[in-house]
Amino acid sequence: MSVLVELGLPDVVQEFLREQSVLTLATADVEGPWAAPVYYVADADGLVFVSSPRSRHAGAFFGPVAGAIPGPAVGWSALRGVQVAGEVVVIDGDARAAAAALYRARYPAEADDNALAAVFARAAWYRFCVRRLVWTDNAQGLGARRVYLPNNAVWAPPR
Repeated sequence: MSVLVELGLPDVVQEFLREQSVLTLATADVEGPWAAPVYYVADADGLVFVSSPRSRHAGAFFGPVAGAIPGPAVGWSALRGVQVAGEVVVIDGDARAAAAALYRARYPAEADDNALAAVFARAAWYRFCVRRLVWTDNAQGLGARRVYLPNNAVWAPPR
């Protein structure tokens, strides 16, 4: 069973993941913590993104990784977003071609950019395998959040 299905995410969270485009990765290496924004596309197994394997954040994919996907907000009550924790794996072989096709479908303007296509051809494709997802929706109350874990385990923190 796929990771995002195992998380049992409600429709509102799945729709949010489809609507947003930027995942800010949080990693740590010997130089300390680091954050890097990447464009992503959600598939059934996680969050797919492309990046240089020589980037600082890619060099820290050997350990746990976290990320945040904020939505646009005007005022505290409109703040919504996702925080994720898990690990990042390299996508290769046939799965790489499938990931690239999914990415091109999500970002067609970028797919038509020849210079960007050349960069993507040299880059590595990655999947953020989500092991924990926190959904925050202040429209439900300031700081309202739910934590989703694999196998449909849901933990709602006390308010």
